Amino acid sequence: MLSALKRMCIIMELADDARFSTNTTPPPPKKSGMRLFWEAFEDSTIVILCVAAIVSLVLGATLSNGDDADVGWVEGVAILMAVIIVATVTAVNEWQKEKQFRALNDVKNNKPVKVMRGGVFKEVSIYDVLAGDVVQLFTGDGIPADGIFLSGHGTSCVFGDQ
Repeated sequence: MLSALKRMCIIMELADDARFSTNTTPPPPKKSGMRLFWEAFEDSTIVILCVAAIVSLVLGATLSNGDDADVGWVEGVAILMAVIIVATVTAVNEWQKEKQFRALNDVKNNKPVKVMRGGVFKEVSIYDVLAGDVVQLFTGDGIPADGIFLSGHGTSCVFGDQ
């Protein structure tokens, strides 16, 4: 077992180490507008409408005669325009939902924790835990960062990386 003085020396050395940065995990990459637009075409109704538009275009352009010869393709184009509008609206809605979800997730994950910094206990955001801070955990608390377990009783650890 390390003495309390030796443990504090190790902690202070860790606090000065430049390898440590903020206590956050990088968010998953955002989906681009084109990606969201393309995903809208995974809906079976949109696929059926695209097939109907192509069939209508081909039939309207090749089989029309008489007065309808110049406008036989209009129905197919109208269906394609409707599909593009629906896919665009779907992509915009998905983008807005993802933006709201990220903002809500940031607020949800920002929890206060009690740390000893400079010999004094204070409450800080989970994102502001630094190397060298001693975190005081209570029943039911999650561990807010990687660290060294100093002391405690009746504890059990579950590692998420295994």
